[in-house]
Amino acid sequence: MTPTTPDQDSLGFRSYGGEAKLHCHDFHQIVLPRHGALELEIGGRGGRVEGRQAAFIAAGTRHAFRAEGGNRFVVLDTSDPAFGEAALDRLARAAFFPIGQPVLSLIDFLGSMTADAVAGPLRAHWCGLFHAALTGGPAGNESGALDRALAFMRARLDQPITIRDIAREAGLSETRLHALFRAEHGMAPHAALIEIRLDRALELLATTRLPVAEIALLTGHGDQSGLTRRLRQSRGLTPAAFRRVQSAGSA
Repeated sequence: MTPTTPDQDSLGFRSYGGEAKLHCHDFHQIVLPRHGALELEIGGRGGRVEGRQAAFIAAGTRHAFRAEGGNRFVVLDTSDPAFGEAALDRLARAAFFPIGQPVLSLIDFLGSMTADAVAGPLRAHWCGLFHAALTGGPAGNESGALDRALAFMRARLDQPITIRDIAREAGLSETRLHALFRAEHGMAPHAALIEIRLDRALELLATTRLPVAEIALLTGHGDQSGLTRRLRQSRGLTPAAFRRVQSAGSA
């Protein structure tokens, strides 16, 4: 069985026959209900696209499908959906997922368009609205994504993490992650991670008697010289000087 690949990303209505077919393809596919029911087996998991239930088929996943009677579904074939890797992982694990009124309204809107309109610029606009509706809206979703990114950073200060790791956890592309951090924090994600590590190091220096070398390891600075260098560059003082200032203030 050879995977199929579309000539280009596509969006439109499709109907299916009663004969079960098994195949896979090299692109992601989202199937949304319009009329009738579509039975699917996706990677060994069975379910139906009907009413308020949709399906996500990850690229390369074997799946079988069939429908009886009159039916019509919205099918989005795409090699690059704007969900982010974490969201894609969640959809792939679930295979079937519920949809709300905003998505149903978008399906109704699509039904009023001609095939030529759907194939043109409308496709990109519709997909953007669909992604927003499915994830709860761009503002709330992206705010939550930034919270996830920051929490991920703080939980792994002692580990070597990459921007790709952070973007995956946030459910964003690396480009979008950079844009959001610039807009909300005035700096790139990597710069924010440096500041978070320094803030934690200063907190440990002020509230514990841990050796500077151990604090450096706990906050991802590698060794004492790395922490000293970074702290001098960013805050204009050394760990020892900071501790002396803290001690003097307490006295």
